[in-house]
Amino acid sequence: IRFGDRLLVAPIPHFGYKPKRGDIVVVYEPGDGQRHFLKRLVGLPGETVTFYEGLMLIDGKRLAEPYLGGLPAVMGLNFTEWNLRQGEYFVLGDNRFHSTDSRVLGPISLKDIVGKAWFRYWPYSKIGRV
Repeated sequence: IRFGDRLLVAPIPHFGYKPKRGDIVVVYEPGDGQRHFLKRLVGLPGETVTFYEGLMLIDGKRLAEPYLGGLPAVMGLNFTEWNLRQGEYFVLGDNRFHSTDSRVLGPISLKDIVGKAWFRYWPYSKIGRV
């Protein structure tokens, strides 16, 4: 998904949403919540998310991320780790080099998820499910 794409988003409270890894979700901006961010859900409750030598690991296993188009999961070689508690999710932007996400803001809760993006209707050349 790129800047300028137009998406249909299913509001979470109305559809009994159960978050799944890889879902593209709209989340409230931390703080005042005036803006929304589009992020990919990568870490689920109870998991350990680790960044090490440009890789992202979930519970010690490398997460395949074909949507990054071959780009590294993270910049740098530093070791960083989050242990997600019950009800916590880890979200990342696909444009990892210019994204404010859980690496900076920390994990989010289900109440921070506004909805799930499920269909792109613009541009016409990329119309379809996301």
